[in-house]
Amino acid sequence: MSFRKVNYNEADFDSQIVIAVLINDGKIEASLHHPFESATRAGLEVSQAIDLALHQQAITTDNPEIVVIDEEGLWPSFLVPLT
Repeated sequence: MSFRKVNYNEADFDSQIVIAVLINDGKIEASLHHPFESATRAGLEVSQAIDLALHQQAITTDNPEIVVIDEEGLWPSFLVPLT
């Protein structure tokens, strides 16, 4: 399993589950956007965002694609690979 890496312009917030990785106060954090709930959760650990995204994908009709925005190269290499 891998997630596709996209930039903010490529991400489709209306149809994809989007994990964005960023630095906040010197700490790597993730936010998760779910298209059908029109909701974003911020301040997550990257592993929490992955678990939540996979759960949301499994329970959502049509199993939306999970994509990752990681413009600063912060994605931990030991996690699910990015393609």
